[in-house]
Amino acid sequence: MAHIVVKYCDSSKDVYFGDSAFGTGALYLAVLQKVRENKALGYTIKSAIGVDVNQHMALEAMRKYSGWGLTIVWTDSLLPMIDSYLGDKRNIMLVSLPYSRSS
Repeated sequence: MAHIVVKYCDSSKDVYFGDSAFGTGALYLAVLQKVRENKALGYTIKSAIGVDVNQHMALEAMRKYSGWGLTIVWTDSLLPMIDSYLGDKRNIMLVSLPYSRSS
């Protein structure tokens, strides 16, 4: 999946990553690895945001990814106000399936 994300990212090669069910961050790590592998081609992560409805997962992600240039938000990604966090620049939005609610 990460390979496809990088390969088919828009022509600017600027990645504005979002994951509305961030969890452990596996998808972010995969995309980050592919972007780094393709840095010579001009790919770069301009911004990244991970959202999780589970407080424990969000706090763990904040701790784990502190200093990685990633914003973690503890909220419900299905709420209408989520757009204020994600903004309109996201050109990559991923969610690993199946999406399940734990709270």
